[in-house]
Order: sequence, then C-alpha cells, then structure tokens
Amino acid sequence: MAAQENKISIIDPSQDNMWDEFVAQHPNGWLCHLAGWKQLLEMSFSHIKGYYIVKYKKSNNSICAGLPIYFVKSLLTGKRLVSAPFATLFDPLYSSEGDKALLSDAVIQLRRQCKASFIEIRSFQSTGFANDQRFSSSCFFRHHYLELNEEPELLKRRFHRTCVRQRINRSLDSHISLKLCENEKDVAEFYALYLITRIRTNLPPMPYRFFKLLWEIFYPAGNMSILLAQHEHQSVAGMILFKFKKRVSAEFAASDERYKDKSPNHFLFWHAINLAYKEGYSIFDFGRTSVHNQSLLDFKSHWGTLTLDLTNYMHNGQTKCDVKSSEDKLSYKIAKKVNHYIPRWAYPAFGEFCYRHLG
Repeated sequence: MAAQENKISIIDPSQDNMWDEFVAQHPNGWLCHLAGWKQLLEMSFSHIKGYYIVKYKKSNNSICAGLPIYFVKSLLTGKRLVSAPFATLFDPLYSSEGDKALLSDAVIQLRRQCKASFIEIRSFQSTGFANDQRFSSSCFFRHHYLELNEEPELLKRRFHRTCVRQRINRSLDSHISLKLCENEKDVAEFYALYLITRIRTNLPPMPYRFFKLLWEIFYPAGNMSILLAQHEHQSVAGMILFKFKKRVSAEFAASDERYKDKSPNHFLFWHAINLAYKEGYSIFDFGRTSVHNQSLLDFKSHWGTLTLDLTNYMHNGQTKCDVKSSEDKLSYKIAKKVNHYIPRWAYPAFGEFCYRHLG
C-alpha cells in the first residue's frame, strides 16, 4: 500500500504486522486494540465486523494513528459503529490534534457508507474528541485502579479495615486455595461460575465460545490468565485477567453465592494483586463500573483505588446526540425483565439470542 501524507486507510490488522507493533508502542495501546480482539469478536458474533482506520507516516510508511471501529448490525437494535464492543478500557490512538481530526472525519464518512444510526467512541485516557462539536459526550462509567508502587502488604494498609482487610484474612483462614487455569477444562469451570453469576444478577450470559476463543487467542501470548478459588477441590469463584504492557485488568469475575461467607472474591482480588506485583506490572485495574451500581463502586473504592470517569463520545449526524446509558435503554430493561422468567436450563440459549444484538 502506497503511503501518502494525510492518507487514511482501512486495514485488516491480521494481515499487517505493523498494527500490533504500533499498539505496543503507543502509550494508550491496550490488549483490546490488538488484531486478536477483531478475530475474537468476528468469530464469536456474526453481526459484528471490524474496520481498522489508520494513518501512515509518509517518511517511513509506518502507522502513526489508528481507530478500530466495529459495525454492529441487528434487526432489533439497529446499525451502529462502536469503538470497541465489550472492551472496558479503550482509546482512539493518535498523537496530534491533526491526526485525531483525520480519524474522526474518516469514521463519520464510514457511518454514512454503512448507514449506521450512530457512532460510539469509548475513551479512557484520551480527551481529544471533547473538542469536536460533532460529538456529544457522556460519563456513565467509572474506572478504579491501584498503583502497584509498593509491596502488596504495604498497599494493604490503605484497604478498608472491615470491608477488605478482614475479608481477606477470613478467606485465608477458610482453607481456600488458588488454581491457575491451564487448559480448556479450566475455562469451562470458570464459565459454569460465570453462568450462575449472570443468572443471579438477571443478566444474559455471553456465549461460551467467546471465552473459549479468548483463551485460545490471548493465553498463549501471556496476555490473559484465569484464576479460580477452590474450596475442598470445588471451584467457588473465578476471575479473568487481561495483561498488556504495564497493566493487569480484572475483566470478568464470577462466584458461587453459597460460599460467600468465605470471601472467595476478596481472596481472588488479593492474589491477583500479588501476582501482578510479582510479575512486574505497575497498574492493577478493577475494570469499569456503571455509575448506577453503587454497591460495586463502593466495593472497588474500599481497596484504596484511584478513580477516573470514562467518557463516551456519540455522533448521529445531528447537532446534539441524545445519549443514554445502557441501563436506560429499552432493550436492557426488557432483557432484565425477561430474565426473571427464563428457566436455568435455557439461560445459555437466551444469552446467545441477546448477544446477537449487543455490542
């Protein structure tokens, strides 16, 4: 591909090794920017297709800016462009306002071509789209993280005494053991816990193939791990960690409520923090949380975390875009209500149906 100044192209990152190299070098690059994330989403969900918009440097034909955007097409929820589906942390990758402008122009043009009703761009550390009057902004999620700048036992002193430190001690006295997953059988054990957690919280479960592919794509490269808390050889809680550059992020957590008194979730978070520190990571992320979920916000803040608002930018071709949180959308409310009437044996199929329309 011949590179020209200000030339914007759409690439297949699996066919261009420069993309993952660019992600690794960019300060805001994260696991969900990698080519593997596109592979994961497109193999898991037939209604999602990724477009990686990039700008090349004229001088050396290297990538200098990029925005992965996904076309989500559903008969129930419509057509939209999202950057990026099912990613808790994400940013457009650019280094100058000029590059940001080129990316935003390109994605608006793509919206017209795809006849998408709107564009949603999620951001974590970048703020450039706040200056683009074509986009409306919203903050429906918060991000909690812990700086691993001292040994975990010293960090522990900042944890809430009764809500965290005592619960960690209780878990350590409850004969719970840690298992690091090594094969697909372990992935299935995690998924069984995930399924009962989604049933308990009245949320549709993601299909098993998503987690299987996640494991197959990212585990061999050392970019993810699954931790299981076990009591008497029975898995009672699980956690999926993403690992990339200096960050470890707790992305999925699940547990069996019958063992709640043994605090297996505190056990897993404590061991995940210790493992991240030992492996040389400098940030431990607790993931994003809805501003409506006060109990989870409190849980994460009790670990002595720092907090950031996560901003979403929306564009629908109008002067002002009416932005709603996922909890305020009709599709979410219907799914939550229907969940009450779904028998347990039918839950995976119900999740399969719902995730044909989400993203």
